[in-house]
Amino acid sequence: MSTTEKSVLVIFLMLALLGCNLNDPITPDENEVTSIVGQIVDKASGNAITSAYVKIAQEGSTYGTTTDGSGHFSFQNIESGTYKLVSEVNSNGTTLTDTVGYFSTDSTDWGMIYNEIFVSISGRITIEGEVDHSFIQVQLLGTGNSALTDNGGRFRFDFILPGQYDLFATNDDDDFLDYRENNIILEAGDIFYLDTTLTYLFRSLDLVTIPELYPKTSWAGGGGFAFYDGTFYYGSGEGLIAFDSQSEQDVLIYQHQFLGSPKISSDYDGGFWFAMDTPEYWIYRRYSLAEQTVTDSIAHAQFSTTNFNLAWDPVTQRLFGTEWSSGGPGLSIYDPSLGSVEYFRFPFEYDPETYTALQIAGIFIDPQGKLYLTTRFQNAQGWQTHLYICEDTIDYELNKIYRIAQDIYGGEKICWYEGRLIMVPYSGSQEFFYEIVL
Repeated sequence: MSTTEKSVLVIFLMLALLGCNLNDPITPDENEVTSIVGQIVDKASGNAITSAYVKIAQEGSTYGTTTDGSGHFSFQNIESGTYKLVSEVNSNGTTLTDTVGYFSTDSTDWGMIYNEIFVSISGRITIEGEVDHSFIQVQLLGTGNSALTDNGGRFRFDFILPGQYDLFATNDDDDFLDYRENNIILEAGDIFYLDTTLTYLFRSLDLVTIPELYPKTSWAGGGGFAFYDGTFYYGSGEGLIAFDSQSEQDVLIYQHQFLGSPKISSDYDGGFWFAMDTPEYWIYRRYSLAEQTVTDSIAHAQFSTTNFNLAWDPVTQRLFGTEWSSGGPGLSIYDPSLGSVEYFRFPFEYDPETYTALQIAGIFIDPQGKLYLTTRFQNAQGWQTHLYICEDTIDYELNKIYRIAQDIYGGEKICWYEGRLIMVPYSGSQEFFYEIVL
């Protein structure tokens, strides 16, 4: 027997002793084990979730562990296969469960696994005119969550639950407007980012003194006036008067005996709304220059406005007045097309320890539909006049608030004159107007 034949025989005998069949392949152990690692990350913020309980399960086998300080987890000596991964996070005493997905042990590193339980709110809030934007307080109203911005104005809220939020930001400096964002609706995994600037609450109003625009400024301002197409219109006890600046002559265009001088508001379309204080009753009317007659009227009982304040909105085609009730100052709004009146309660707020009273001095709407309100706040030093500006008469969102100089007792009337915003001082002894430069 050759050496080769002997070797074959030995191998055959060894296989026989082991019970192996040469025709059957060698199969791996069905209970093969492996190890895997991964990291749980919040999808909304991108931050690792620490102390989360991680459970993986397949039929007949379940394993559990907890993420470390960097959100990592590991499983050692687990059976090979495909597992459903579930994470459980404790938030304010409530256990939140997220079924993240299915993972195979074909890969020993499952990488970053995104948890979709939470939402994230973050952003940057700057302060107008400042370099340091730190210490702005940001609150999620009704939740108890608050944060302070850093030097760059950045803030964030992570690991908060889906839902609806109202965000409020304020600065300790009272010279800046607070900011509020309402009805932020977020679903699991959503991200909300805010980028805004806190603007000045009170700016110094730049008043430019200009000469009187017609000889009777000293007494006509109290009754109100309006400009249209280069002509100055005002009211007196006799009626509505047009002043021709070239001839410097008054022309009575609508005769009626008034108890006082009617307040007038131009509708920017050849007509004027005015409030009449007559011996019989109060009434508000529109006079048309083209038709030379009254074309619309509304009784005081239906449309009430404090101090006969009137303003026409050329955008919404409605007449605005101011009114006061137990609920505070607001607006009364007349729609000529419907013949109806609605009310809007303007959210004026003031510190009763600083001010003892509040009055709305006047209302004005410019040709673009921007709303101006002058208000007087009374304190120990006297009256302080503020000018509130809203972008429109639909949302009434405050755009800017200006503090008018202490020695100027409000503005009885604001009007639009050749592209300029003009205000008449309250005192009838002043022989000049102011131009408001915003």
